[in-house]
Amino acid sequence: MQGHLLRAAAQVVGEADIGGAGRTDSGVHAAAQVAHLRTHKTVDPLVLSRKINDLLPHDIAIVPGRAGGFHHAAFTVDSADALFRAADILAMNKARIDYGPGRHGITRGTTIYFFDPSGNRLEAFGGYTAYQMDPDCRAVKWTTDQIGPAVFYYSQELNETFLSVYT
Repeated sequence: MQGHLLRAAAQVVGEADIGGAGRTDSGVHAAAQVAHLRTHKTVDPLVLSRKINDLLPHDIAIVPGRAGGFHHAAFTVDSADALFRAADILAMNKARIDYGPGRHGITRGTTIYFFDPSGNRLEAFGGYTAYQMDPDCRAVKWTTDQIGPAVFYYSQELNETFLSVYT
């Protein structure tokens, strides 16, 4: 992931640094990794994310946020039943749900976004994806004008809080 981000960023803004990117071995699925991209130029984060997204492989997406802001942390669950059980527990405890249960268009993995009592956004992500179920499936090239269905497949659009709430 880090290599893809650095190559794409270099094409758009020149030199850039990555902070917080996790490491996986080559060929290993890296679901829900989070990284911080630091550029050496002043740029509009939305314009930068759109330009970089156009250069990235289909299953890596940049979501812009304010400097130092926390967007979300993701936790993998191992089945659709586990994801719906998480949704039931969240509903029973009256947790604020941001989106879901739903499905990501990019990975086809199931998801639910919610807020903890401190206001931090968290995600339960069904780590299984179309690419794991069918390794021969054709890659989909997502463009920036398709960001809604790429992130939130069923609703086909991003909700307002997904791009505006950071802690």
